[in-house]
Amino acid sequence: MRYGVLGPLAVWTDAGEPVRVAERKVRALLADLLLHEGRTVSAGRLVDDLWPPGSRPANPAATLQTRVWQLRRAHATAEPGARDLVVRAHGGYRLAAPPESVDAGRFAALLARARTVEDPEKRAAGLREALALWRGGAYEDVADQDFARAAVARLEETRLTAVEELAHARLALGEHGPLAADLADLVDRHPLRERLRAAHMTALYRAGRQSEALAAYGDLRRHLARELGLEPGPEVASLQRAILAQDPALLAAGTEAAGARTAADPGRAGTAAAPAPGSASPAAGTPGPAPATPPSNLPAPVTELIGRDRELTDVRKLLHTERLVTLAGPGGVGKTRLALEAAAQALTDSPAGLPGDFPDGVWLAELAGRRCYDDPADVIAQALGVHDTEGRPTHDVLADAVRAKRLLLVLDNCEHLVEAVAPLTARLLRAAPGLRILATSQEQLAIAGETLYAVPPLDLPHPGTPPAPTTAAGTPAASTTAPAAACLHESSAVRLFLARAAAAAPGFQLEPGNAAAVAAICRRLDGIPLALELAATRVRALGVHHLAERLDDRFRLLAAPGTRRDAPERQRTLRATIEWSWELLTPAEQAVLRRLSVFATGTTLPAAEAVCAGTDIDPADVAGLLARLVDRSLVVTTPGPGGPRYGLLESVAAYALEELTAAGEHPRALHRHATHYTDLAERAAPHLCTRTQTPWLTVLDAESANLRRALDTATTTGAAALALRLANALAWYWFLRGRHREGTRALTRALETGTATRAPDGGAAGVTVPRATAAAWHAGFALLDSAIRTPARPGEPGGAGTDGPYETPPESGTPPENGTHEDSARHSPGDGPEFPGDDADTRAVWFLAFAEAGFGSIPRAGALADRALGEFRARGDRWGEAAALVVQATVALFRGELAVLARNSATAARIFGELGEDWGRLEAGEAMAEHAEITGDYARAARLHRDDARRAEELGLWAQQSYRLTGLGRITMLTGDLAESRRLHEEARALAVAHFDPVGEEFAEIGLGMVARRAGRPEAAEAHLRPWLEWWRGLDCSAAPRGVALIAAELGFIAEQRGDAEEARALQREGLAAALASEDPRAAALALEGLAGVETLTGNHLPAARLLGTAAALRTAAGAPLPTAERGDVDRITARATKAMGREAFAAAHEEGQNTPLTAHLSTHAPGSATVPGCHRLH
Repeated sequence: MRYGVLGPLAVWTDAGEPVRVAERKVRALLADLLLHEGRTVSAGRLVDDLWPPGSRPANPAATLQTRVWQLRRAHATAEPGARDLVVRAHGGYRLAAPPESVDAGRFAALLARARTVEDPEKRAAGLREALALWRGGAYEDVADQDFARAAVARLEETRLTAVEELAHARLALGEHGPLAADLADLVDRHPLRERLRAAHMTALYRAGRQSEALAAYGDLRRHLARELGLEPGPEVASLQRAILAQDPALLAAGTEAAGARTAADPGRAGTAAAPAPGSASPAAGTPGPAPATPPSNLPAPVTELIGRDRELTDVRKLLHTERLVTLAGPGGVGKTRLALEAAAQALTDSPAGLPGDFPDGVWLAELAGRRCYDDPADVIAQALGVHDTEGRPTHDVLADAVRAKRLLLVLDNCEHLVEAVAPLTARLLRAAPGLRILATSQEQLAIAGETLYAVPPLDLPHPGTPPAPTTAAGTPAASTTAPAAACLHESSAVRLFLARAAAAAPGFQLEPGNAAAVAAICRRLDGIPLALELAATRVRALGVHHLAERLDDRFRLLAAPGTRRDAPERQRTLRATIEWSWELLTPAEQAVLRRLSVFATGTTLPAAEAVCAGTDIDPADVAGLLARLVDRSLVVTTPGPGGPRYGLLESVAAYALEELTAAGEHPRALHRHATHYTDLAERAAPHLCTRTQTPWLTVLDAESANLRRALDTATTTGAAALALRLANALAWYWFLRGRHREGTRALTRALETGTATRAPDGGAAGVTVPRATAAAWHAGFALLDSAIRTPARPGEPGGAGTDGPYETPPESGTPPENGTHEDSARHSPGDGPEFPGDDADTRAVWFLAFAEAGFGSIPRAGALADRALGEFRARGDRWGEAAALVVQATVALFRGELAVLARNSATAARIFGELGEDWGRLEAGEAMAEHAEITGDYARAARLHRDDARRAEELGLWAQQSYRLTGLGRITMLTGDLAESRRLHEEARALAVAHFDPVGEEFAEIGLGMVARRAGRPEAAEAHLRPWLEWWRGLDCSAAPRGVALIAAELGFIAEQRGDAEEARALQREGLAAALASEDPRAAALALEGLAGVETLTGNHLPAARLLGTAAALRTAAGAPLPTAERGDVDRITARATKAMGREAFAAAHEEGQNTPLTAHLSTHAPGSATVPGCHRLH
């Protein structure tokens, strides 16, 4: 298939036949996928793009799926196999079209190739070929849609640049007259493009139309002055002077080129221009190769980078040759802006047909909001999408994540974390040969391989430019030596100041009367971009003459005694600028600004009202004061989930913090900040268990840095009650976001905070209950965290040995036959955290039960769930009741109590559905799907898994989506579609790997191993399974025996089928021991079936028949007879034994086995296992 976006959206077959894509939304969907150039677009993003607010269908997800189906149908109708080009992956869709199949790619490749050609005739030919691909405007069908605007602007700008380059090539070829005519319309439509004007003026002059060339310059000057307050740049101004002087050099180059070209080919002197933007081309639709734009999280620039051409070129060259480049310089000098521009250009630098330097993306990690003791690895992991669900140290996870990548990492504002950033940077560079790092810092990292690049201030006006003269009274005097505007334009500092001043004061422009003052301002501010931009905001109020005067006063003040002589000179200059801006504020504005410094990475208006108000400022006045600070560029705004967020530039925040401290308000402001965010977290916590869960998660995501700072304030000041309240309120949020390690650390700090004073109501319970609650949350997080991080990953050093831990189970006492869950829990071995006391909040107790069910003790999980369920029901907590039933269902699953599993999971699903709580519906749905699979109801199991996978995708719960896809893959395997099962398992594994979830990866890998064995590929099956047996052997949690039992059985069947009786016996015995430890009768039955296969392999058919009989009895007693789809191994072993024994003898032995307790087999196949806890339950 071939696609055209350089004009109306068009699709052709490989043979060039048009393909009809009629429906408007389907065409918009195709355009959206095409402009992402092969990258996956999330389903949520596609819905937002195709249906703006107010026009969204009732069921956006279903409607999107319909449009995707229609797009696939159009492809399938056009070309065999083309349907597969529309790929669903990682929670979204992508168009897997080769880069060369899109005309925009062909255009970029031809343009890049033409730019490498020196000969002007060949370059012009190449540029014409590229421009001939345009059939109209870029993405013409959807150009007015928000999602397309950036791509359209980029393509149209590239097109205009190509036209300008072609014009200059044609000037070199002497095509002056035709070119002047061809450019006239373009100049009218783009009157401010100076390079285009220069080409037009040159063509006019060389065509003998001097007056028109000068008129064109005058027209450009009027447009620039009226619309931007600027004069033409040096290049065009020099051209105008040359025309006025009739400089012979203007004609020489064109005349010589034209003569040479006409002599070589006199028939081509009047070659027409390439199609102008906006016109159609006769040779349209030819696609060509162009690399897809690599992924990135770089923010889009909101202003043009001015005056950094030289530095930008230097940094880009360094990035091609060096692996670590550090941009150093004082605060406010523009290190971040330069780094972002260099990174953005590195992102788009792709030679024709090549993937570019960084095919794995360009990523920004902002360190400015972190404290000195924070780990920068967490920030980098978040930027790269690396999560801590695996449980290993973040440094190790990061090194593995980038090891095989070719990417550029931008580390912004390293100076306050340099001691931590430096060794981490060195380690990442050693681990990943394809990694390059661009850092910004006020000091170098000082590690091997670092290249330091000092970012200078912007270029100042020439030293001979005089300052603005004044009279004896201090008023501006008429200047007779005002610098020429052209000279001042050579200064990048002046150009930046003029651009920002014109934006702040519409109509402002450089002229003879203010040129000296502008020059003085730029010199006095040392060309520091931040200082220039702050000063420019005052032009409207003060004018440049008074502005220059005040700046002069500030510098004299800084030279007086009492200034910070230990600060670098450039820091003093920046401080002067900020102090000057500060003193222009009213006392109320100053108070708000200094109190804003306690926020980390911005805040909302309600938070600002809570923290910045006081006895001197009414909360109702804060909004107006904030607005005035925004107008003065001291506060910046960014979009947030609930409206604008207000933040401070880094240098302004540092200055404001000093002022806050000097005013004696710092402790009080920090306390108000911590109190506000504790209240916010407590308001949010109940919503995280309702249908409003998603928007509140978004709110807490936006406030993560402020919440961490609030907890830091509470713990460092000894405010234990506040710390415990905040940690308890955030615990469920941390879990939902998969931030188990952060939860563990935060709760540890809260619990270690010194004993609080008496509670506000004067009672000790004010601290006792929160502390007991935090202890229960902490115990649950510790289980989730430590259980996962215990073993090494498969294939890594440090993993478990080859001897399984269940070969000879440890001796231990057996709990009473009829004991309760709590009896069993309290009398089990001392593993696991202390049983929570009666003071702990019920939801924290439930969370510990939930963690115990997955990674701790099943008896403890059951006991805690029983306790929580009773308390939830007593207080009418419907969410809690459903959550406790889910844990009880999990316990029942592990015990083989299928009726309890079915009843509790169905009740939980009904309650969660009534509440509209999505996490709970996913958990209950998983339990119901397990029951359906065990009982052979594969259609219901598939439906549940499919629905939950879609719901998890919509919510962005990638781990849950991976698990459900694996579950669906297993059902598909059991129903016989091995190819589809393999595809689902591979998709699930990819999701788990992408999000660093080893449990999900293991789940998918086991499924792939089972699929491979059933497909007759035992070697592939063993390759999938063997590493994960080692992994489970190394885990110390309740899930480990179940994992070992399943994998050992699968590997045992593989060994048996290849005739290796000894290995098969060892594996099945290990599986039986693990099954007994897990108390799962179905796992024990599976191990007995595997041992029966070993017995038939060695000719012992009678004990084999008895083992099969006992296994069948165990399954029947559990209410889960082996379904037909899972009888493959049992039928194979049965057939072998029946053939050797005869049908009647086998039947008799099988019946004998059904009446034989499991313990009768243990002396032969699992010596010592009779004392395993819970073994009596399987008898």
